[in-house]
This record gives sequence, structure tokens and C-alpha cells, in this order.
Amino acid sequence: MEDLKKVHQIIFSPLYEWAGHYRKNDFRKGNTLFFPRERFDYAEEDINEVISNLPKKGLLSAENYASLIDKINFFHPFREGNGRSTRTFLQLFALEHGQAIDYPLSNDAIVAENEADVAQIASLIKIEAVAE
Repeated sequence: MEDLKKVHQIIFSPLYEWAGHYRKNDFRKGNTLFFPRERFDYAEEDINEVISNLPKKGLLSAENYASLIDKINFFHPFREGNGRSTRTFLQLFALEHGQAIDYPLSNDAIVAENEADVAQIASLIKIEAVAE
């Protein structure tokens, strides 16, 4: 998760002084209440464990990426820029595995994320191998 914080900081430091730092309060968007701030240590540990249990090299599945998208989306660690930071983070993570992923920002993706539908998220992810 330190890498996600770095990505957020690089993207948003020209705009926000708090770029790269977790939000300080609980956060709600519409009817969705994101992970409570007082439990961030738990979310961070859970996501780091998921990442550490994935192969360090080699190909990952769309389901692997979808699970990470779902967990990071619910965590929603930043005041702004969570989606852009997550997509950039996962693209870099995929490159470490010899892959390029395309996860389009679409209404279907937003609905799948709001419903925490990992199977639907996975169906929207396109993966290509990249030359090393």
C-alpha cells in the first residue's frame, strides 16, 4: 500500500497538499460508506497480504486484479483520486508481472465496483502479455 500512496502523491501533489496521505475522516459517496478511518491498519494489512500471496512474477488472472480493485475501492483511502490512483497502481503492478491491463472507466465498471461484484469487474479487465 506504500506504493499506492506514492502513486497518489506523484499524480496529485500539484493539486493537493495532502496528496499521498490517507484521509482523516470517514467517507461516504451516495449510499456507499467506505472503510472506517479508525480501521485503516486492518484494511492496509489485508490488502498487503493479498498482494504478498500473489506470485511475485508470472501471469496473474483478471480475477486477481479484480479482487485488488474491489478491496482498494472499498478501502477508499484518499479524499480524492482513488480510482485514478488505483488504476495507475494496478497498471504498474501488472507490468511487474509481464502484463498490461486495460480496465476501462465505464458505467458498467462503476456499477460493478459499487456492488462489489468481483466477477463482473474481472469480466471488464483485458490483459495482454508484454515483452520483457
